[in-house]
Amino acid sequence: MELPELVDRRLDERPRSTVALDGEDVAVFTADRTLVYRGDSLLRDASIETYGHDIERLTASTGRGETTFVLEYVSGRKELTVPEGHAEAVLERLLHGILETGDVLDSNERVQGVYLFSDLTIVVTDGRLVKHVGAAVWDDEHESFPFDTVTGLEFEEGVVATQVVLWVQGHAERIKAPSEEAPLLRRTLTRALCTFHGVDSLDRLESFGPAATDPAPDSSIALEEDIPPLIETGETDEETDTVSAVGRDDWLNPESDDTPSKSNNRNRPADGRQAGGPGREPVDRAEESNSDEPAGETGTGDIEALEQQVRALTRVVDQQNELLERQSRRLSEIADHLDADR
Repeated sequence: MELPELVDRRLDERPRSTVALDGEDVAVFTADRTLVYRGDSLLRDASIETYGHDIERLTASTGRGETTFVLEYVSGRKELTVPEGHAEAVLERLLHGILETGDVLDSNERVQGVYLFSDLTIVVTDGRLVKHVGAAVWDDEHESFPFDTVTGLEFEEGVVATQVVLWVQGHAERIKAPSEEAPLLRRTLTRALCTFHGVDSLDRLESFGPAATDPAPDSSIALEEDIPPLIETGETDEETDTVSAVGRDDWLNPESDDTPSKSNNRNRPADGRQAGGPGREPVDRAEESNSDEPAGETGTGDIEALEQQVRALTRVVDQQNELLERQSRRLSEIADHLDADR
């Protein structure tokens, strides 16, 4: 992306990444600061605002199609407001710089995904998992679990919440995530952990440390069904983990040549099967591969697998319907706002 001249004059290093916002606006990220350029308009001249990454606390809130990040410093605070559709991309890059500046991450670590679940923030990098509990997205009260100490990973699915059990040198760390968002976290965390250890499945992680001995304690974070994630998934022009990407059959191999597009993935459930829509019956894999077998000989394992697939499909359809309803409400709000301005 060609940067505006005003931004070029402010930079003394090559930017790490950029995110195009609405119109001519653009956010530029370096290791120690974020620069936000606002283009010319009828009501303002072109301007640029700088946000240092040496902060004490980061919070976020959404409303009326925008997300506002509040960065608190020793000397004061600053607010950064971006369109909600770009919030996830901005948050990921902003938090990357903040964690690196705060010596939470190594300089060569790359953030794979950021997840906000009510009062719980999860950051997955290619070398660790960072967990923060509290109303803020980040402050000094956080925990870090380097992957070289992780000896196992398990997922326990529930109707409202899925529990992620991270085994760290034989001790369990249990994290609760909303069930509709859990497949995305599972995909990102599993791929990052397996890539770090150079294995192709979670079963092989046991060889990297002592066996799990302690029971997994319950998390202190209680998730309610009516509490949505603070930041919703948005699409960017760069490859990021999104809910639509969970449907990939080769989700441990992001470089596969036959990776389907995002638009083709949106109607696919978390287990990788194609969903034809709310009214379409799920495909029975047992009938496709064993059509010559007599009826009634389907194993218990096949039935349980089919039931899990149906549940996953139902969750994806419900999520899509909820997103469509929210989009419809937002369009109505925009229309009312435009009518009021006339």
